Amino acid sequence: MPDDAPAFFVEAMGRAKRDGRPVIIDFWAEWCAPCNKLKAVTMANSEVAEALGGVEVIFVDLDEYPQLAKAYAVKSIPYVFFVKANGSIVDRLKQFEEAVPFLERVKGLQVP
Repeated sequence: MPDDAPAFFVEAMGRAKRDGRPVIIDFWAEWCAPCNKLKAVTMANSEVAEALGGVEVIFVDLDEYPQLAKAYAVKSIPYVFFVKANGSIVDRLKQFEEAVPFLERVKGLQVP
């Protein structure tokens, strides 16, 4: 995590570490249609929403926090990182994705 990360990000990562929960970091912007569709369609899907209950989900507005996007080498959005509870990034998503494959990614974060 970058030294200059915003407080909301530091707090969310701290909660995840404390609780042993995986993290999803979603870089987005209000003007990004695929980003908004990912939230409104995929993440709002009932099965996905249920699975996300065990995950710390952090939404990072690219326009508001460009330094954080730069620290994670985000060059386009949506850009979603899937981070295991141990802190390792295990998957990345760089486009809109329907609920079923997204759910499989989320399930891949969970401890068996």
